[in-house]
Amino acid sequence: MMTNEITPAYFDKGYYENAGEKSPLHAGWTEWMAPLIAKLVVHSKNKICRHGGKQVLEVGCAKGEVVKSLNDLGLFSYGIEYSEYAIQRSILPERCWQGDLSAESSDAYYPAYSVIHSWEVFEHIPTERIPTLLKNVYSLLHTGGMFIGSICLDKDQEKVEEMLAKLSPAEAEKRRDISHVTIKSREWWLEKFREVKFEVLEDERKDIQSTLFPLDNDLDVHYFSLHGKFEYSLFVMRKR
Repeated sequence: MMTNEITPAYFDKGYYENAGEKSPLHAGWTEWMAPLIAKLVVHSKNKICRHGGKQVLEVGCAKGEVVKSLNDLGLFSYGIEYSEYAIQRSILPERCWQGDLSAESSDAYYPAYSVIHSWEVFEHIPTERIPTLLKNVYSLLHTGGMFIGSICLDKDQEKVEEMLAKLSPAEAEKRRDISHVTIKSREWWLEKFREVKFEVLEDERKDIQSTLFPLDNDLDVHYFSLHGKFEYSLFVMRKR
């Protein structure tokens, strides 16, 4: 095992369900965010995707909340998840499976997809595996298909550290998410996407962020403002 790799067992009940344990910012987040993310994916697909298919894949689908929301909206939505705990409790088990796109061949996940999306997941992947992850995402997309997602960046981690600094050392250590093993700048990530030949859609990203998210402030109850966060952490790409 690589030195900064976290095993699937780390992402257990404490990670997903016990607020304040391991991941204070992630616990319970998919419960309120799933409808908003599903709306974002559909909205973006209609505006940006150049492939008309309805096959959609979520990388890091947790218990399948977003997968279900997208299926409810009429897409053939699937999910891949690293955590055994989450997969065993999937709300849509026939559409979600356990796997790791950063370590496996994309051949295992045929057919190709029109949209691949991922939310606050890529920062959990060891840095040396990021090229494999992005190559697999690229290969699984139809030509003209799109990737959309958010990634925890260095400026996000700064906010986390500010929050933890207000706690006692023991409590801060308990609540620090050690699975954030690749914390980089937005520019670093954009370069990695470009290296695998993605078309970076910055104008489209800005348009999506500015036109869609101001309408959803009633859902914005997380520690981070999604509207504000997605100004810098939202990534939108298309396969050439």
